[in-house]
This record gives sequence, structure tokens and C-alpha cells, in this order.
Amino acid sequence: MDTHWKGHFKIGGSVSNLKTLGSLELIDGKYTFSGREFKLTKGLVTFDGKPNAMPTLDIKAKITQQGINIFANVKGNLDTPKITFTSSPPLSAIAIMYLLIFL
Repeated sequence: MDTHWKGHFKIGGSVSNLKTLGSLELIDGKYTFSGREFKLTKGLVTFDGKPNAMPTLDIKAKITQQGINIFANVKGNLDTPKITFTSSPPLSAIAIMYLLIFL
């Protein structure tokens, strides 16, 4: 991953009761998955200020394989994110993974 971010956040509390409030927003970047380079198109990391809480991710990336646009989406808490792949035109998950891994 090679990325640039901007943001503002505050860190407070103690080591055992850390509180972080604010967000980071993607400026630009790229991510390599299975030897393929995705361009990051959206990135937001949110810290909600709750003690010892994991930040929330909302990240999107795009790559074109064989004329198909493939989108990777990462959403959820940092410790349990949900990663999904979609495409345009729409393909099954198996077809998308085939394009990413084998072509």
C-alpha cells in the first residue's frame, strides 16, 4: 500500500483508556492485491472518541482487468472489516476473483 492521507484528530485519556476522536481522509494512493495494483478512489478512517474503540474504515479501490472495472470495498471496524468485490459490468464473485488471480 502506498497512500497519502490528511485529517485531524485528538488523542486523550490514559494508556488503558485511550480516546481518539477525528478522521483521516484519503488524498491519493494505490494498493496491491494478488499482484494487481488497485487505485484507491475513496478513503475515510473515523475515530469516534469512545475509549479503546477501533476506528471505522470506508475505503474503495478500482482496477480494470480485461476491460472489466473491478471495485474493492472495505467497510467496518478496523479489527473486523468487511471486504467485498463488485464489477461493471456485473459479474459473479467467482468471475471477479478469476480475473484478479489468474489473468
